[in-house]
Amino acid sequence: MRLDKWLAHAGLGTRNDVKALIRQGRVRVNDTVIRQPDVHVNVDHDRVICDDEAVRAPTRLVLMMHKPVGVVSARKDTWNRTVIDCLPKPMQRRDLHIAGRLDKDASGLLILTTDTALVHDIIAPKKHVYKTYDVVVDGRLPSREVFSKPRELKDGKNRPYTPHPPRIVRWEESAARVAVREGKFHQVKRMFKAAGAEVIALKRVAIGNLELGDLPEGAVRELVSQDIEALLMSDKED
Repeated sequence: MRLDKWLAHAGLGTRNDVKALIRQGRVRVNDTVIRQPDVHVNVDHDRVICDDEAVRAPTRLVLMMHKPVGVVSARKDTWNRTVIDCLPKPMQRRDLHIAGRLDKDASGLLILTTDTALVHDIIAPKKHVYKTYDVVVDGRLPSREVFSKPRELKDGKNRPYTPHPPRIVRWEESAARVAVREGKFHQVKRMFKAAGAEVIALKRVAIGNLELGDLPEGAVRELVSQDIEALLMSDKED
């Protein structure tokens, strides 16, 4: 790992901030002052010191959050409270990525992690990781058949795509629980709108086999290996 990346992941500042620290001679690797930001260090063996204090080796962090309504799925925002702002201070790392964003007016299960490969495994349609949502519509739901009919939608870049057939877990008068494989921009809202129903409340309750459960709104917990296995559970039947 590059030295500047190590320091940034450890929370010492942006890439530009830590490059300045390095060039000022304030960083040592194994007791040798290093002034080149692109020097590679070994996470398992090297010891990095900044201003005479040891800098912890970057480790993978995987968090699940119950995102509240009104909070944006972003690392920073000028006007709105972000999901990073909701985290306890020690977890507010600059290298956290959001796996599958939720709209500002939606709530539910959100994954934040330093592992970009894990993000890809969660959001890539070919991985078959379903995202499950509780939906409330204005008025009555259309029939299951009308909702499930294949339709072309537009993604966040206005490109057409046809979603894989959704799973319908529950279907009531004005509320449903559905699972989709893609999780594209506004996908669930657009699927319902295309079927003639306006979504007025949206909550993600599961990703893969990992369920939101009774995690309180705004709360966060770190995932262990069993959770991550459940998160990535793929269903090859579809």
